Amino acid sequence: ERKKMGDGRTRCELEFVPVQLSAFIVSITCIVLYGLGHISTSGQLNLELLLLVVRGLNEIAHSKFSSDDLVHHSSMAIAYVAVTFRYHLHGWILVHMQGVHFCFGAYYVHKLITAMAKRQKDESAAKRMDSARTLAYDTFRFLWLFCVGYRVALLTTQAFVQAVGEQPQWGASAIMIFFAPIIGSLDLYWTKYFISTEEWGRSSGKPPRHTWKDVFEDVGGSVTTWSGIVAAVIVGSSSHAAVS
Repeated sequence: ERKKMGDGRTRCELEFVPVQLSAFIVSITCIVLYGLGHISTSGQLNLELLLLVVRGLNEIAHSKFSSDDLVHHSSMAIAYVAVTFRYHLHGWILVHMQGVHFCFGAYYVHKLITAMAKRQKDESAAKRMDSARTLAYDTFRFLWLFCVGYRVALLTTQAFVQAVGEQPQWGASAIMIFFAPIIGSLDLYWTKYFISTEEWGRSSGKPPRHTWKDVFEDVGGSVTTWSGIVAAVIVGSSSHAAVS
């Protein structure tokens, strides 16, 4: 009976994960094209909204839609409306928030390889997948800590820049101040989940941890996190960022 339950979970993962991974791969590819100037800000955000719907429906279909997903998806939808109908000059910031998709792309590569390894009857073949799984998760952990630092710091920096400029944008600044703690809390909540997993423990060289103290020690003590913060301050305070 336990084996049947395990097989059922693996089958569910092999149905759920490829859809999520495909959506993130499309997003990542288009973000790169956006960075190269081949996609407009509005075009990128329209695509992200479509992919958000696809991922949300996939989560609902596989009973994986939770309260944190509701906060994440609704925040994106509200921000999309704000930059589309009022603050379109600040749409680039919302595109930068989607940088977290690079993290989730690596995460779902790890999840897919893990599910495929569980279906392998040949133990040697399953073991050969371990190095790929490890690489995917190590990449995820590095990108994740960078994004945790970058996302909130960019919103906070731009909130300040918009408030003290020659022509203060109080509305845009207020929206960023509103979203910064929401994004920050969500990122820390997800970090708490990730550091409690065995995969994070193997990747970080530490045993799984479960407390908020552990979260802040991991995030605050990481050079990668601080690198993300520094990058966000540089990007957010540049003259180009302030007017784009």
